[in-house]
Amino acid sequence: MLLGLLAAAAALATALAVVTLVVPHVLNPASPIHAPSFPYSAGTAGLAAALAASIAGGLAPALAATRVDMAQALRT
Repeated sequence: MLLGLLAAAAALATALAVVTLVVPHVLNPASPIHAPSFPYSAGTAGLAAALAASIAGGLAPALAATRVDMAQALRT
């Protein structure tokens, strides 16, 4: 779960840096297109999705391990 959250935080930080630092320098100042603002709601949704995926990915094998017949597992 921690690795998933670290990856999500790194991706969010990279996206924030690109939108706030890189995009304004790439756009021509005379262009009618303005630099976009960072969509914080999308970032929050992405972090929530990463948290849910991390929990599901860690919980599924743990629940499967609780259903193992110990006597059968020790015989092999």
